[in-house]
Amino acid sequence: MEDAIVSPTAANGAPPPLEEAVSFPTITEQLGGLLELCGGMAETQDMCEDVLERLQRTQYRLDAVTETNALPETTLFLHRIGTRFHAFLSQHTKKAAFERLVSTRVIVGLLRGFHCEIDEVEAQLTPDEDGGDS
Repeated sequence: MEDAIVSPTAANGAPPPLEEAVSFPTITEQLGGLLELCGGMAETQDMCEDVLERLQRTQYRLDAVTETNALPETTLFLHRIGTRFHAFLSQHTKKAAFERLVSTRVIVGLLRGFHCEIDEVEAQLTPDEDGGDS
């Protein structure tokens, strides 16, 4: 399953410098393509769209915070989640409906993993003084 995850790396296999991450397309810029790919996941389309909606909301929050004091690592982390989500959708939409149906448990588990990762980004965007309740 690890081989299905795509992450941006430099030619030497190291992650790109943070300043390069800022120039990556945002979730907002990729929204049309991601929404179309979600539509190809008929059996789990609603769950995929839920992940996409959370990615979009988190991108909006990050954009608002970036103007003040967002960490570049947070931006990079969200980008990597979006990149892996795109790769996940691309991989699974190419499969036959029967094949996706058989692997629904795995797909749902991966979608839950995306939610957990988004939770981590949102926790980084939540100010400490409000106790983490957002």
